[in-house]
Amino acid sequence: MVILYDSLMAQEDRRVRRSRQAIREAFVSLVLEHGFDAVSVEDIVRRADVARATFYAHFRDKNDLLTIIVADLAEDLSERYAPLASTGPVFQGAVVRVLFRHADQHRPLYRLMLSGASEGRARAAYARVIAAGVERVFAEVVRVNGGVPRVAPAVVATAWSGSHLALLEWWLAEAPERTGDEMAVDAMRLLINGPVWALGVEGKGIVLDESGFTAQPDPAVAG
Repeated sequence: MVILYDSLMAQEDRRVRRSRQAIREAFVSLVLEHGFDAVSVEDIVRRADVARATFYAHFRDKNDLLTIIVADLAEDLSERYAPLASTGPVFQGAVVRVLFRHADQHRPLYRLMLSGASEGRARAAYARVIAAGVERVFAEVVRVNGGVPRVAPAVVATAWSGSHLALLEWWLAEAPERTGDEMAVDAMRLLINGPVWALGVEGKGIVLDESGFTAQPDPAVAG
């Protein structure tokens, strides 16, 4: 009897997992096709081929479903890059590669998250997760390399995270033929060398004045 009970429980667990996955996949595809606001629970269960009661057995509403999807995405990503925080002074390159590879492997989910669904709450939640994780990564970069930050790591992490999200949006919408690794290389070049280098105008005698806001010719070079 125990073996039979365990077998039935295992079958039930598989059915539950299949139902949840069908609901998630139906939701993602519908939102990408029609937009978050236009999609109803009825649309989701029809596409997923499950009963309405099955949906409510797992999720309160479509906002709850979106929140869970983004949380799962962020947790999976964090588990992938967290171990890289102790791999030495150049580990940040591996972290950037993991970020873009993860997006490459889960493009529909990232497109959903970046779509502005639920008044942008999904995007904002993901941005907070990335900023917090990147801040820890940058702090480790400073510790390993013995640096003294000129700008607070939290500011650097927030700025980089915003840039990362903007790159993700551009890539998935405008250049989907590029791979995650190709995007990671560009992101690392920008991270290490900055936009002045990327534009090819480094070493042209441009410096910031004492205010820190105005670029001006470097007397040492201009002279």
